[in-house]
Amino acid sequence: MADERNYLEHSLSYSESLHGHEATPAEMVAEFAKYDLHDRTARLEALKADMAVDHLSVDQATKMYRYHSALKNAHELMRKAGR
Repeated sequence: MADERNYLEHSLSYSESLHGHEATPAEMVAEFAKYDLHDRTARLEALKADMAVDHLSVDQATKMYRYHSALKNAHELMRKAGR
């Protein structure tokens, strides 16, 4: 059976299994910061593609935007710092 979860759903499910709760945007940024430039860029692009689908509810779209915004801001700061 194929896993049809998007990037964020998969990441939050993994976090819940590992820590007993879904990661907050700040917790996800802390993990995201461990990746190199190419991995961060790929994850941002995957999240951006997931946000472009038409069937998201307002709550889902809002949640995805919050996480995308936090990750993108962290990525930009790290990129400017040469990471």
